[in-house]
Amino acid sequence: MLGFNFEYVRSYIFWRLHKKNQCTSFVETGTLYGNTAGYAHRAFKTPVFTSEISGTYFKVGKVNLLWAKDVNRYLSDSPDFLREVCNSKLIGERPMFWLDAHWYESLPLAEELVVIGKQCQSATILIDDFYVPWDTDFCYDEYPSARIDLDLVYSSIGAIRDDIAVFLPSYKPEQEPYEKATGFAVILVGQDLELELDQFPFNLLSQAPSS
Repeated sequence: MLGFNFEYVRSYIFWRLHKKNQCTSFVETGTLYGNTAGYAHRAFKTPVFTSEISGTYFKVGKVNLLWAKDVNRYLSDSPDFLREVCNSKLIGERPMFWLDAHWYESLPLAEELVVIGKQCQSATILIDDFYVPWDTDFCYDEYPSARIDLDLVYSSIGAIRDDIAVFLPSYKPEQEPYEKATGFAVILVGQDLELELDQFPFNLLSQAPSS
């Protein structure tokens, strides 16, 4: 089972990030079918917490994750879910977040980032469907009121924390096996904000300009 929309390059980057930052858990918003939660359970070997707002997909995820006894599943609005689990007693001091709960009409991403920024001293945050300004061939999500981009990050978590660094993919989308890739962002919060951008696989990332 491979997560992160079956994109191999970024799955490997995220796995290496989890190891490098010694992440203590994996927290996902938007369970859907449970593929990413299952992958994280097997690959990262830390506690997994995942939320889904749809009752139908919550049931589908339950069936698909029957084998994964240590995956903690929540039927919940994603900001409320994060308010509940963003506690070091649950997710540890160095959680990794995968924010992917932006499929419906509302976009809770800014609120999710604020909750994490306020309740977590340090974190590794991954955002799906992100606009990559230097390569618009990466797929991204856009809403009438907002686009998932750097402006959204800097106006939310960037407004309450000055200890963040943002990294975006610098490889070509066609390097994924299906020759199509979805944009993503890596946000380091309250920790060592440096990545070895001259070493594989972190050389597949570039640091985004600050706000």
